[in-house]
Amino acid sequence: MLLLTAAVLLVSQWELVGHTATGRRSSYRDTVAIIVFGLSGVRLAFTPGRHRITSAVAGLTGGGLVIASVLAAHDHVALAAVEAATGTTAIFSALVVLATGSSSSSAPRNRG
Repeated sequence: MLLLTAAVLLVSQWELVGHTATGRRSSYRDTVAIIVFGLSGVRLAFTPGRHRITSAVAGLTGGGLVIASVLAAHDHVALAAVEAATGTTAIFSALVVLATGSSSSSAPRNRG
């Protein structure tokens, strides 16, 4: 879900970000979120375990996007809506990961 969130936020950059100082600030903020969501999604998808830190970072980044969608200036209202939706999705995904993470990380390791 985090990879899809990153993809939606990335694609929205071409359509919704204006070529102004406000647009650049929005783009820089969203680019950081895209990188965090993408790396978090890859880590969660390909490695077993609960990943508390990864999900916490993704959730905090999502929270930052939700706050920025309300408080920061935007060139288009649609970009604020996309930021709010992707931030909320990231928070939800992080909570799901924390609640349903696999218990394989607590299994004994073979040190043979």
